[in-house]
Amino acid sequence: MHIILATRGILRSVEEWQDFMRSQSWFWLRYKVLKDEKGEFLKNPDGSYKISENPEITLVQGALRPIQLWEYVLPEKIFTHMDEKGNPIIVDSLPHVFAMMNERHPWEMRPEMKAPLWVIRKLMGAEKIPEMPILQEKDPQEITSKFVPANGYGVATYAVGIKKDKMIFMPDKGELYYQEGL
Repeated sequence: MHIILATRGILRSVEEWQDFMRSQSWFWLRYKVLKDEKGEFLKNPDGSYKISENPEITLVQGALRPIQLWEYVLPEKIFTHMDEKGNPIIVDSLPHVFAMMNERHPWEMRPEMKAPLWVIRKLMGAEKIPEMPILQEKDPQEITSKFVPANGYGVATYAVGIKKDKMIFMPDKGELYYQEGL
């Protein structure tokens, strides 16, 4: 997933925010494409690849890509922990990103920012940030263990929009995975 962001603030604080965003790691899900006994990749009747039911979980670092308009790239679904029965808990990453930046209403815009950021969102081919009630229902630290005091600390971030990645088939060391493009 790609989150389009714009920042404004004291340079030292913006640089601290950049360092924090660049340092975050996420658990990424990859689905192996199944093979037959000859080592050939299996296909479904419709011609699509047959993928495993259980994902492999891999640690990846979030990528902060500056345009001075920021594109933050991370998996759409992330592994957070194991439940008491040993099952993986997999959740949407979007609330975690906004909670770690202390953003309570990322889908709302200050009046003077609405028009320019709407234009940028359209130019970038992004969708509007969806409402996430969990951001009002819980404190950021209850949603994620990752936290930077961004807003109210000399940095204003404006959530421009989101673009979901395409799911692709990617070869890796002789295996084939079904995964987000990232």
